[in-house]
Amino acid sequence: MACTDIDNHFQTEANRISNETFSKNWVGSPWDTNELVPKTTWPDGIGENPNFITYDRSMPIGAFVTFDTVSFNDGGEGDAGGSCTPTTVRVVQATTRRTMSLKKAAIESQKICIEDGRMSWRIANQAEHILRNLKMNTRHAWQNARRDEFTSMCTNKAVADSSMSTNASTFGTGTIGQLVREMLDYWYDKLVAEGAYMDNGLATQENGQPVLPLVLSREAQATLVNNDSTINNIRWSNSVDRLLGPRGSFVNLEGFKHMIDIQAPRWNLVDGAWVRVPFYNYATTAGDAASVNPDYATAEYEDLFIASPQVLKFAIPGSSINGGALSFPAQDYMGNFRWINKYDLECNPDENIGYFRGLLGYGAQPGIPEYGAVLRFRRCPLAWTVDATCS
Repeated sequence: MACTDIDNHFQTEANRISNETFSKNWVGSPWDTNELVPKTTWPDGIGENPNFITYDRSMPIGAFVTFDTVSFNDGGEGDAGGSCTPTTVRVVQATTRRTMSLKKAAIESQKICIEDGRMSWRIANQAEHILRNLKMNTRHAWQNARRDEFTSMCTNKAVADSSMSTNASTFGTGTIGQLVREMLDYWYDKLVAEGAYMDNGLATQENGQPVLPLVLSREAQATLVNNDSTINNIRWSNSVDRLLGPRGSFVNLEGFKHMIDIQAPRWNLVDGAWVRVPFYNYATTAGDAASVNPDYATAEYEDLFIASPQVLKFAIPGSSINGGALSFPAQDYMGNFRWINKYDLECNPDENIGYFRGLLGYGAQPGIPEYGAVLRFRRCPLAWTVDATCS
């Protein structure tokens, strides 16, 4: 087996390097934590596709429950219709069975020879930055996984057209308009009627009414706030000062708890097919800096989420399996990194070559997919008028 080529990735001194160093920040998101997609444990030993049963609401067969006016029994056969034998309906329990499967990924650093560190500038400081960047890649991976699995699991995939076309598996591709407040009013009434606010760690009550979690971009929030009726309501409320605050300042607005996602999914519609526009560009060569994708700013469509945490959970495999005589090192499937420099007679005989490696794994465990919604709408990027004259 051929060994991996080792390149020196450390910075060395030619001219002096300042002790002050900098790290570019990664953009955070409401999908960073377990708040929207709670965490549970993967069930070992029950196959590759465990089943989960949802006990649905069910109604009587053929008729609603009716109440009879009764009096004394009159001696009829079996006293049918009397006070002892009212009209009876039968309710049969409805259930839905869903499955999940295990998914895994791994992230690792470049291979590093410690001998290069002898001649390099502040090796410990550089190692901290390498590890920090790997951790941010892990966080970004979890963001995308939670967001994408919520979209996949949710059965209310809607587009902002005249009929609010909704499908359990795909998004429509018809004539799609901009976001307006009435679209959220529609989903608020629909999801509250379904009971999506019940037993929901994020939903709250305000004046006795449910407040549902809404994940959206700051741009989308500005669109909602600038609605004529909404902005007038705000002007005459005790929240008027937020109109002069930064974009994304509103927390609760008209029945929704706003959670701002700077990386809200954006799309283009190309030849009748949806094409995702990523927030960051991935590296094309070793050592490339991750840049914000310029096409993200001009993408035509965007998603927002009414993100009930009851839609799904992430089932994380345990760190180890009790295999008796089968003994393996415990693994962490949350993307926490280990330093690995294993002995290899051919490629690492002195154990002075190592790298960071982290494992990620989860199963998207279905909950109640009807309790969430993803709405795709047309966005209109910021525009302004330039007056080149002076008065």
